[in-house]
Amino acid sequence: MKNIYKYGFWLLILVAFSLFNLYRIRVADLEKSSEAVKEMYKKRINSLFITNNILDREVKEVTDINSKKLLLEKDSTYLVILLSDFDCAKCQERELIKLDSLQSQLEIYNIKIMAITTQKKLNKSLIFKKQFDLKIPITVVQDNVFKNELSFDTTKYPQLIFVKNGKMTLGFQPITKDFEFSEIFYSNFLDEVKNQN
Repeated sequence: MKNIYKYGFWLLILVAFSLFNLYRIRVADLEKSSEAVKEMYKKRINSLFITNNILDREVKEVTDINSKKLLLEKDSTYLVILLSDFDCAKCQERELIKLDSLQSQLEIYNIKIMAITTQKKLNKSLIFKKQFDLKIPITVVQDNVFKNELSFDTTKYPQLIFVKNGKMTLGFQPITKDFEFSEIFYSNFLDEVKNQN
């Protein structure tokens, strides 16, 4: 009988220890999850702060690299995606596919969608276009026009700008691996477009 109590005691200690460890693991997971959520929101807020810099910035008449074709006319409305350094190729690929799917919806409201890049990055952009059978026109501008007149952050791409009557009225910088943030942007953007028309 003594042995039963002895083994029972050690079994109870083992179960208690296991339960305590499970509890600690769960708390640690919750803390990590909480930190990840905080980090995600911080990135989203930073993205919004960065894009606020371009509000009401005037867009000069932008021509293609050969200075022959006018790309952004003053009396038209555009949703433009800027493609450049492909450190996040998946991000640019995802945004291009999403914009391509929205093209017919935005045409109803006379919003033209286009992609703009630089000469150095054109080949990669064209590979995306062909690979996913995208209809979005991809045009090339001079590096200085791309960086100084269109881009609002020269470190991360893609970037989206909404140009209405020659002014940037909205900017958006997607976040790597944060698909939900992009979906929220497009949903809100479409709602705004519908409400204004």
